[in-house]
Amino acid sequence: MRFGTFSYNQARPRVPEKQAFEELLEQILLTERLGFDEAWFAEHHHSDYGMLASPNLMIAALARQTERLRFGNLVSVLPLYDPMRFAEECGMLDILTNGRLNVGLGRGVPKDDMKHRLDRETAQARFEEGIEILMRSWTGETFSYAGKAWGYDEISCRPLPLQKPHPPIYYGATSPDSPAMVARNGWNLALSRQPLANCAKAIASYREERAKHSNLLGSGDAIMVRDIYVAETDEQAWREAAPQI
Repeated sequence: MRFGTFSYNQARPRVPEKQAFEELLEQILLTERLGFDEAWFAEHHHSDYGMLASPNLMIAALARQTERLRFGNLVSVLPLYDPMRFAEECGMLDILTNGRLNVGLGRGVPKDDMKHRLDRETAQARFEEGIEILMRSWTGETFSYAGKAWGYDEISCRPLPLQKPHPPIYYGATSPDSPAMVARNGWNLALSRQPLANCAKAIASYREERAKHSNLLGSGDAIMVRDIYVAETDEQAWREAAPQI
């Protein structure tokens, strides 16, 4: 079992944004010294709920100050990125972290689609085509692509990631059908703050589907985001943490 952190960098009353980012960087550096294995970041836009509009910048800032932590985003909102630019950015980050990058992918939330004037069909096409383009780009080949959302002529990804064939892919699953789809694609499963019974059911479905295929990439990793609060007693923890959770 591995342990990591999951950071939003939420806005706090009377705390300057600069201070919030400095404190978050210090916290992540501390987790490596304490023996944590991973640091994950949440991408959110246009809201004080999470100020990590470009979490890959956090990974870049931490890359040369750490030696062991693996980094990733849950999730990188693929419809908002040019997939080739994103592929190359991940290539750079994998090099800067010396092969410690995980790539979490997701479609994002509908309210951001609307703010960017993306209808559901366009956002879904951007997501599906984006994943296809990422996989092709990380082979290193030169290719052309013509889709509904994206198109390229004789393009290639430079630099390429250190990890081969590419950094581990994690998919943020929410619907009951997602775990089997994630397994068939050879990706790793990421589950958010769902009841433990739901998580156990999703992981079982994921591993059952993976067992049907012998040629899948990756390790079949399943990770969960859980809220943890430490206090002197359980009663104190519930009293202090429950309103925030």
